[in-house]
Amino acid sequence: MNEEVRALIDYRMEEARDSLEEATILLQRQKARGALNRVYYAMFYAVLALLASRQLSASKHIEAFGGDCPFPSGIR
Repeated sequence: MNEEVRALIDYRMEEARDSLEEATILLQRQKARGALNRVYYAMFYAVLALLASRQLSASKHIEAFGGDCPFPSGIR
């Protein structure tokens, strides 16, 4: 694994850790919706790190949905 990829993984994991820290603060303040949002982003950043570790691009996986992620009807 080259240094550039390692740096990207480290960066994404730091974003994930920061998001979890923010979620903890929000949850302590009884802001469940905001906490859940930050947990979602923590997972998102961790998945980006995982994809980077496999030298895969998230954009290629998004293209599999035609550039549009599937949502239940009426939700956008």
